[in-house]
Amino acid sequence: MEENKNIALVLTGTIKPTTDTTKYKDWKSRRREYLESLNYYSSFGKIYFLENSDYDLENDKEFINIPNVVYRKFSKDKNNNHNIGYQEFKMLDDWILNEENPPSRWIKLSGRYIIENFAEILNQAQKSDKELIMDLTINKRWADTYLFCIDTSFYKKNFAGIYVYCAPFVAIESVLYDSLCYYKLLDNIEFFKREPLFDVISSKGYRRKRKGKIEKKIINTWRAFNFRIYPSRLVFFPPFYIIRREITRIIEIKFKNKEG
Repeated sequence: MEENKNIALVLTGTIKPTTDTTKYKDWKSRRREYLESLNYYSSFGKIYFLENSDYDLENDKEFINIPNVVYRKFSKDKNNNHNIGYQEFKMLDDWILNEENPPSRWIKLSGRYIIENFAEILNQAQKSDKELIMDLTINKRWADTYLFCIDTSFYKKNFAGIYVYCAPFVAIESVLYDSLCYYKLLDNIEFFKREPLFDVISSKGYRRKRKGKIEKKIINTWRAFNFRIYPSRLVFFPPFYIIRREITRIIEIKFKNKEG
């Protein structure tokens, strides 16, 4: 199979958020995090940075001086009750449907997420013949949207306009999962073979911490096993603290039985 080396990166961003659903609104910190992220990813290829706040990107030299980045500005939906997924996928639609020469295949990233093992993610995207690489989790009925790789043709056919089905309390992740399953598109999909590693403050204000070495090894072993059996969807792997708690509980039970 011929490798696809020309994969663009599409980073979405809102430097100055105004929606009620965004708790992390410190725009100066967000600006710094976007700059760090763009500088990190610029070495991997061409970037489209899609931004939908009233921040003046054109006059910010720190942004403009980053190589390999094309900036696209979009207006934010006036309804602040729309959740983050609605806003983000509306912006993706506005970009892909109006970009004069869009890339044929691209990796979408939530703009502040610096994925430490991105080289592994990119390598899979270049070698895979699947139209969509995305973590779909069976148990949670959830499609992770902070990171996915997609063919433009697949996006236009199956994702364009889907954001309208998001309500204030209906996440785009649930909408996408149900849609991909309902329309029987799983043969065109695989999940990421390696766990994406990052440390970031989410839009909801809590920190998503990087995993430790042992947890990372266990989860990647699980992903490899899951991929061999069923590459289109993940079976939810519980957080490491649950595994540790259960192992401790089993050891305690065995210890008490020996004492008895």
